[in-house]
Amino acid sequence: MRLNRLWIVLLLSLLGPACAKQQAYRPVPLPPVRHVVLISIDSLRPDHLGVYGYPRPTSPRLDAFAQDAIRFDRVYSSANWTLPAHAGLLTGRMSSAHGAILLGSVVRAEMPFVSESLQANGFATAAFTTHSFLSQTHGMSRGFDTFDYEQESPAPKVTGKAIDWLNRQPAEKPTFLFLHYFDVHYPYGRPDAPVEQFAKPDCRGPVNVGQLLTAGLQQDWKKFECYKDLYDSGIALVDRELGRLFDAMKQSGRYDDTLIVVTADHGELLGKGEGATHGISMQEAEIRVPLLLKWPRSAGRNTTVAQVVNTIQLPATILEAVGLNSFPTDLPSLQPLLAGKPGVSWVGCETGNMGYQEIAIIRGDDKLILPPPYRIIDMKMTPKLVNIKKGETIDLWTKNPEVVADLLALAEKSGWYGRGTAYEIDYSLTKSARPLFLHAELPPGAKVVQVRPINRQFELSGGRLVQVPEAFKQQADGIDIRLDPTKKGEGFLIIVEKPDPALRFDVEGNENRGAVKLLAGPDREAWSDSPFEFEAFEDRWQPAEPPAGDYVWIRAYPVLHLNRPGAGLSTEAAVMTPEQQRVLRSLGYLSM
Repeated sequence: MRLNRLWIVLLLSLLGPACAKQQAYRPVPLPPVRHVVLISIDSLRPDHLGVYGYPRPTSPRLDAFAQDAIRFDRVYSSANWTLPAHAGLLTGRMSSAHGAILLGSVVRAEMPFVSESLQANGFATAAFTTHSFLSQTHGMSRGFDTFDYEQESPAPKVTGKAIDWLNRQPAEKPTFLFLHYFDVHYPYGRPDAPVEQFAKPDCRGPVNVGQLLTAGLQQDWKKFECYKDLYDSGIALVDRELGRLFDAMKQSGRYDDTLIVVTADHGELLGKGEGATHGISMQEAEIRVPLLLKWPRSAGRNTTVAQVVNTIQLPATILEAVGLNSFPTDLPSLQPLLAGKPGVSWVGCETGNMGYQEIAIIRGDDKLILPPPYRIIDMKMTPKLVNIKKGETIDLWTKNPEVVADLLALAEKSGWYGRGTAYEIDYSLTKSARPLFLHAELPPGAKVVQVRPINRQFELSGGRLVQVPEAFKQQADGIDIRLDPTKKGEGFLIIVEKPDPALRFDVEGNENRGAVKLLAGPDREAWSDSPFEFEAFEDRWQPAEPPAGDYVWIRAYPVLHLNRPGAGLSTEAAVMTPEQQRVLRSLGYLSM
């Protein structure tokens, strides 16, 4: 019996602090900060880390690091793909504010970066990034004395550059280091960075999620386990390199002196019940990320925070930690929460325009997901309410109208969004020789917020993503929209800042006017006479196949529209080099 106890004691000592149970955070004095390291691990899900309960040993070094840190358990990104999420991470603003919302967009020039504030106050600043979304092309280099972007640079190389830069900084000089690791993002198993620790012999890279989907493997989720194994292997590689970074910082004496932040830009869909890739939904697997804060001298070590937070709170947190006033951000610093004061009551997520746009409002375990005010490709969606604990496939929209109303009110109160009505106009004019003209008459007091094309909204020209010209004119009593002959369905979206549907539509046409079906509502109810006035809409509309032949089909439904001056696409557009276009095509971001 005594021998068994000795073995248990010996085993626990060998396992070390990584097995120590984390306690709920209680406010402690947080020491002042002079050095900051901000680490973003692209595509990293928290539930694939040991410190968040994952049984596979993907992250022993991060698990040990967490014993020196404060772990946040309910962390949401501001977006579900790389560019807008990282822009939010560095500016503290949502996608609709900073403007980097499209593949070819640039962070608005007037948006301050946390790196700019630190640089202006005497910090040595450096960034080592590994994807074109975090490059000068998209305006992400601002405020960095040293900015080193190398596409898909493997983790060992990133860590080596970081250690070299830190070792060259004078001890008395405050520093800010931003690191971006790409090895957890597909493609996996690249020759320059093989990550096959957990992969079976018949599962080898390089593997891109686009290849798997093209091969139809989404129909056989057992085969998709290969993808998950390579994903976990990528985590293990980054984990080893973070351990090397922490060891080097300890050896130089910087570790105890530094605020180290470890987080991610978004998660990843990894198989059955979820799907694949990212940038396509508001599922927890896509928008939940890890967050570990290690304060100097490990203040608050080995504790957890259960409060819902968002990664856009980090710029203000960092600036307050070093004793500087923060620039305006969409959510406040985490410092009041860490001091024992109430945190934010809810957080939001905007997808940006990787494929389509949704807005999510998260409060506690409730998540309201709303249809887009606009989108690039015509992927039909309906608003829904889910409770995270009950499961994301269970829609509670009709069962909990009070919760829906509460979350909508929160969103409107924030000032980010306004309530409005979207009038979606789908049409197909394959037989028409001339355009039809659609006139939307506005009632008194109604304000048009947006008129946008739905499909093929953007095109690539000379390496630049540009908007397709909008075929509409504002008139004194409403809007005229030209519906051009086309070989396939097109569409426009009119968003009116008025919650009740009161637009009157009139169609004028050419010699084929009588051959065009005029349809209204989710049930495609035909109207025979023009004009047609919407009297009501259903709060929910279901996807439906377009009718055969030529048609103009109008539906109305409620939305939250972006309530910011110049919200959405920034006025600047990034010019992508042929090499950057090639990379984005290889990752499935560009199909054109």
